[in-house]
Formats: sequence, C-alpha cells, structure tokens
Amino acid sequence: NFVFFFNIYYAFTNEIKFTSWEIERYEQNVNYHTNIHTTPYHNNNKTLEWSLPSPPAHHTFEEPTFGSYYNQQDAPGWGQMSFQNMASVEGESIVLFHNYVMISVTAILVFVGWWLARIILTYRKIPYNKHFSENDNLEFYWTVIPMLILISIAVPSLKLLYILDECIIPLLTYKIQGHQWYWHYEIGDVKKDKEIISFDSYMVQNEDLKEGQLRLLEVDEKLVFPAETNIRLSVTGADVIHSWTIPSFGVKLDAVPGHLNQTGLYVKRLGLYFGQCSEICGTEHAFMPIKVKVTNITTFLDWYKNNI
Repeated sequence: NFVFFFNIYYAFTNEIKFTSWEIERYEQNVNYHTNIHTTPYHNNNKTLEWSLPSPPAHHTFEEPTFGSYYNQQDAPGWGQMSFQNMASVEGESIVLFHNYVMISVTAILVFVGWWLARIILTYRKIPYNKHFSENDNLEFYWTVIPMLILISIAVPSLKLLYILDECIIPLLTYKIQGHQWYWHYEIGDVKKDKEIISFDSYMVQNEDLKEGQLRLLEVDEKLVFPAETNIRLSVTGADVIHSWTIPSFGVKLDAVPGHLNQTGLYVKRLGLYFGQCSEICGTEHAFMPIKVKVTNITTFLDWYKNNI
C-alpha cells in the first residue's frame, strides 16, 4: 500500500529539480539568446565570438586516455547490463523514470507472486472458499487498483514524452542525415551569413585503428558539441530508414527519408561519447558508428573557425 500511494503522489507532484548552478547556466543562455536579437547582432562586421555565450572559466577538456571510456561508461563494454552514465538532462530524466517504474514492477511482482503461492497452497487443502471465489469487494479492488497503478505510470510517462519533445531556445542546430552507410552532418546557426560546416563521417577500418581506439566505434570525422548549450538535432534519411543513437545522451531519433525528426539536447558533461545506427538499414548496418566530442564553448568556436 505504501508503494502504491507513493507512486500516486509521485505521479502528480514530481518535478524536475535543478541545482542552483544549472539554473544559473540556463538563465545565462536565455539572457544571451534574448540579447542577440535585441542588439545589432546582424551587422556583418560582428565576429564569431558574439554568437554564443562565454564558457565558464573552470571548464577544461583533455582527450580521454585508453580505458577512460569504460570508467565513465560513455562507450559500451563487455557484459554491460545497465545504462551508460547519462551526460544530458534528457538522459537523466529517462533513467529516473525507468527507476520509478521498476519500483512499481518489483512491488507488483512480489505481491502477485506471494498471492499466487498462497492460493495454490490454500486450494490444495480447501478446494472451494466462498469468501474468496464470490467476494464482490475483492473483484472491485483487483479491477480498480491495477487501473490506478497504470494511471500512476502513464501520467509521468506522458509528462516526460512532452518534455523530450520540446526544443527550448536552441542556440545551435545540427542537421544529421543518414546514408548507406555513413552519416552526413551540417552545423549552422552560428553566423548571420549562413556559413555552415558540412562533412561526412565514416567508420575507421580495423587496419587503420590507432592504439587505444575502439573497434567499430571510431570515425574519421567526429561531431563536436558545446557543453551547457541548448542544441537542436534535426535528423532525416537520404535512402532508407536509419536511427541516430547516443545512449549517454538518451537520444534515439529515426532518420526517415522525406521526414524530419527533431529533439532538444542539453549536455552537462565534457567527454567523448559513442553510438551506432540502431535501425537495420542494409548489409553495412553494423558499420555506422557515431562519435561526439563535447567541449567548452571556446574550444568549440576554435574548432568551428578552423573548419569553415
């Protein structure tokens, strides 16, 4: 009973909690986004540094050493049965909801198993029990209680789905296009004159791997995200259906030809993140890895300048 009523309370009162540091960073992003539309930003003489908020001074990035992917669980490991460590707000929300549902499922499993065992043992001694077989109150409870449990799961589930569908004031837009069998990326919204970065990302072959690189997960051109920035991902397909997936971000978007799927992303932690195509798309489906490097904004702007 305690678990059941706790689920009901959680479903109607739960809110996503942010630390004071996260709220401060979000307000800085919102304020800066407002300023770039109220100040003469569209002057062509403005420089690239005006396009994004300045990075926090304490943030640095170093290329991870061999084995650190597994320590951070930002890449899949042998025999792994749990989630990878989440690096985004969206991913953390998904894991919290999963844990909440698992509490309900475990409680239901224990209760139903205990009741079933009791019935089996009781009916071996007493073939007929009128207080159990013809009990109107019992039939009412075993109809209403499961319905309320489903509602307690459906309410936070729908709430999470709507939250994940929102793109809150994106400062950058990444267009991702799936091909057989590689990814094509375009990065825009940084400069007024619509200069964008456009490149293809192919898997590194086994014979070209360097020491410490991960087989079937390394690419020749990795994607770069700025940390603590609202990002919009727009995904589509060029030929067949693909699926752009990064487990540590909690992102899995189908790339459907002729259709544009999009989602918002806010990455909190610097590092290297790996994923793969999660939709069977042909003979080379297993060889479409994804590699994303999350840096501070200064490093991202330097990378952007060097690739224009």
